[in-house]
Amino acid sequence: MKGKSKKIVLSLITLTLLVLLSLPAYAELNLFVDKNTVRVYDPQLKNWSILNDFKPTAWRSGNYFALVWNQNHAYIYDVRIHQWHPLLDCNPVNGVVRNNLAVVWSQNRAYAYDVNLRQWIPKDTVDPITAANATDSLVAIVTVASVYVYDAFLKQWIGLDDIDPTGWAMNDNFLLVWNPENAYVYDLSLHQWATAEGIKPQSGMVEPEQVVVYTVDKIFFYDRNTHRWRATYR
Repeated sequence: MKGKSKKIVLSLITLTLLVLLSLPAYAELNLFVDKNTVRVYDPQLKNWSILNDFKPTAWRSGNYFALVWNQNHAYIYDVRIHQWHPLLDCNPVNGVVRNNLAVVWSQNRAYAYDVNLRQWIPKDTVDPITAANATDSLVAIVTVASVYVYDAFLKQWIGLDDIDPTGWAMNDNFLLVWNPENAYVYDLSLHQWATAEGIKPQSGMVEPEQVVVYTVDKIFFYDRNTHRWRATYR
């Protein structure tokens, strides 16, 4: 019986290893760019996906996305569905990729790419875009007057207009924005904004479970569990 038990254990270990080895393991995609061609190595297909007759001027790569663009167009390759998705006549100036979301933007328009929708979702702005970034949960774009969030759960853009932001920070749970008078938090667990009015922020930061905002004499916290602002003296 002992010998039989050992054989069963060894068989289970072997089966587990075979299953683990058969699962796709992703690292940052291999992306090769030359004058007129883009090549992305697809580890699941064990082959190269080639984008011909495209002259890229910039590119980004991550674990699942490869993003390339020039002054006119952008293309993103999604290794999970083994396809290129074009974004034509978008005049991009920059881009960012994460695991589930990507963003490219021009002077007055941003496009979020959502892996669940497999499409680009545009957002126009009145003022020029000064900065943008993305996590796996949200995309944020900032102008001199406004801030806009693409919420991957809601699958739509949500904005704050006419706030004249002077600082911002973000992670997978929060987007924090402030100006000389107020602080604003977009809470990804509630999918809405929470405002601390009249606190006169000087700086701020985001942590996994809370937001921290510093003023002259106080520290304000926004907690992910209570969804409320509280303050302590410095």
